[in-house]
Amino acid sequence: MNTALSEFHRLPQNKKELNSFFVAAKNEILNGYTDLIQLKIQMKIFSDLLKKLNDDKEIKNAICNEVANSDQEKIKYQERTKWDFSVCNDSELEELLEYEKKVKAAIIERKDFLKGIDPNNDLNNERPIVNEETGEIINAPAKGCIKVLTVNL
Repeated sequence: MNTALSEFHRLPQNKKELNSFFVAAKNEILNGYTDLIQLKIQMKIFSDLLKKLNDDKEIKNAICNEVANSDQEKIKYQERTKWDFSVCNDSELEELLEYEKKVKAAIIERKDFLKGIDPNNDLNNERPIVNEETGEIINAPAKGCIKVLTVNL
């Protein structure tokens, strides 16, 4: 009988199978045995599905209960302490958290400023940017490029 989870049982069940599956899939992809655009869309769907399954509290609780009552060794159940500091009514902590927000905002602002520096200042005969407090000559940040694929479902 085909169920929603039947397909999961066809996927690798251990690290060795995972590695073999990856190598085989990569070879098929690089040898043109599939529609790459459709594959990327399916990969995104599968990634989203796994995230939903992993994040679902009912599923997580069911698995935790099963693991807690099991003697298997692949998955361990443990409880971790989670602290909620919002109920402390500690003004010093609140001031520090507010300071942290300001520092993060200042860092973002400074990075935006640095991104605006023309890396070709010397070539354009423009004066270098100098930090008046320290005397440091400020350079433009190194700029690289990465490829990003965005899949809209």
